[in-house]
Amino acid sequence: MTEYIILYNFAIPNLHPANVMKKFMSIILLSVEALLFLLPCNVFAKSDKENYHIFWDDVPKNVASRYNEAFMHSGEPWVLEFADSLEHMANSKKPEFTFFATELRCHNAYMNGDSLKFLNLSEKTRNLALKFDYRSLYFGEMMNLVEFYRHAGDFYQAKYWAHELIKEGKEFEDKHALYFGHMALGAIISARHDYRRSNEQFEISLEYLNQMEGKNQLAASSLQTRIALNCLNAKEFQKSLKYALMAEENGSSEIFLPAIKATCYFELDDSENFKKELKKYYANTKGIDRNTDPFSVRLNIQKLADDGNYDLALEKCKELENDDEYTFKSMIYRKMGLWEEAYKCAEIEFNIKDSINATIVEDELSGMTTDLETITRLQEMDEKIMNQRTWIILGFSIFIILIIIALVVWARIRSMKRMKEMLERTNAELKKARDIAENSNSIKTQFLQNMSHEIRTPLNAIVGFAQLLGLPDGINTEEEKTQYNDYIRNNSNMLQMLIDDILDLADVENGNYRIDMNDASVNDICNSSIKSVEYRTPDGVRMYFTSEVDNDYKIFTDARRVQQVLINYLSNSCKHTERGEIHLHCSKTENPGHITFSVTDTGTGVPADMAENIFERFTKLNAFKQGTGLGLNICRTVAEKLGGVVKLDTSYTDGARFVFIVEDATYSD
Repeated sequence: MTEYIILYNFAIPNLHPANVMKKFMSIILLSVEALLFLLPCNVFAKSDKENYHIFWDDVPKNVASRYNEAFMHSGEPWVLEFADSLEHMANSKKPEFTFFATELRCHNAYMNGDSLKFLNLSEKTRNLALKFDYRSLYFGEMMNLVEFYRHAGDFYQAKYWAHELIKEGKEFEDKHALYFGHMALGAIISARHDYRRSNEQFEISLEYLNQMEGKNQLAASSLQTRIALNCLNAKEFQKSLKYALMAEENGSSEIFLPAIKATCYFELDDSENFKKELKKYYANTKGIDRNTDPFSVRLNIQKLADDGNYDLALEKCKELENDDEYTFKSMIYRKMGLWEEAYKCAEIEFNIKDSINATIVEDELSGMTTDLETITRLQEMDEKIMNQRTWIILGFSIFIILIIIALVVWARIRSMKRMKEMLERTNAELKKARDIAENSNSIKTQFLQNMSHEIRTPLNAIVGFAQLLGLPDGINTEEEKTQYNDYIRNNSNMLQMLIDDILDLADVENGNYRIDMNDASVNDICNSSIKSVEYRTPDGVRMYFTSEVDNDYKIFTDARRVQQVLINYLSNSCKHTERGEIHLHCSKTENPGHITFSVTDTGTGVPADMAENIFERFTKLNAFKQGTGLGLNICRTVAEKLGGVVKLDTSYTDGARFVFIVEDATYSD
């Protein structure tokens, strides 16, 4: 159905001037023109469907059929109702239907002669064509404007839109637009009887048509017919005949083509071919009244002259109007050899045509003058607007300057405030850094003093008891020697533990603290921890281990690091428990999904408000107890590395209870 999309590109008869149909050549011109604009529609339709995405295949057949029918009956009220239906479908299904609904309304306004509505809808149609990328239809709508103004006799506006069509065709390199643009420009120039310049445009149009894919021979024949007609009007009979024959060869269906050829043969004194073409024309136009048909009347005059019946032919010329009468009289006098009379008639013909051209030029100039007056008024309005705009811009500029000044002042104040805040913050940070440095220095001094005491005590014991063991035999009993050896071993272990804590702290600080994850037996870890510290258990204190898991129960962890935490817990309990018990317990139920190790003692305990502080470095609740104050801090570091948690259970009040919680990867609900 797309061949009807730009059907109204061809000339609409009821918009033509009434007197045009009275002229012989003008009737031929209009009929050829109608065919000329109708035929290329197939070219556009293919281009749209293939290149500009007009997908009519998925449209219901009843809609497509109705659309065709609406175009063929433009001007009837129901067409606008169908356009409203398309608009409704566009809102719910296919937005592209908005274009076609607007196009129908535009065509309807054109057919009803509603110029203002047509011009308004034409602009809307062009905008929608650009929106949906229907470029060829956009150019087609521009062509409609050319035809509208040309048929209304406004050749100035018609020429303007023809030039716009050519300009945009060049910009988009669109051969269809260039084809139609030059063809329209040729038709406008032809209306001013400048047939040679008109043919220049038609020949350019024909050249673009030949460059298009799927060349339409019928469209080419129509253009060739138009060129032949122009040549005939310009009295270039050989060239006119040449193009008429080319049009015929391309399969022209133009019924008036034989009339053009007959006139050429008549002017070239080829009586035989004249009569032959005359018969073709009569055969093509059977049923037409020869006495009223303008074509038949003019051809009859030529036939009378060809038969030598000059007087009757001259009498018949009086039935023609304006320049046609003198055109034919001049032609007959030339046949009769009366050159002076032929010249006089030609002169009258020229004056009449010159008068017609002057009227056309006057109309064009009038249009240009009107446009010039409009432009002048617009310029005056622009000057007023510019003056108003100047004052507005000046006032706005002052306002902007004041705002900028205010912003600069505000930014300056804010900057000074920020600088003050930054200075105060820097001073606070410096003070804090100074306090940290002083505190670090104090801690370092305290640590060195503490370490000096902690290391000196076991060393003195080791040296002292070693000297006692070195006394001559007989002074020390065997029991005393055994006791001295135990003292030396215990103090050596304490010294080793101090050194281990310092080395562990150094590893943590340097990032060299390694974690080796493997499957490890929970109960084996606990039993090894008990054995490592049981010799440190004070007299009168019971150390024991209980577990909620089987001996073969394993978790994925670093057994050595878990044992290190438990040993630190147990050693800490040994220092602060003088009687009672130290209990190491392993639980699965205390924290589901985790293994909870706990060391509970009946010692001096830890105040609740110190629950976090005791895990800090160098923190000791009793300065007289041996130790560096690093053990619990190292426990926290180990727990974090293993993804676990160490804490003091503040709910336990009969001593101290330290908890170590690690994830149990084997847990399931």
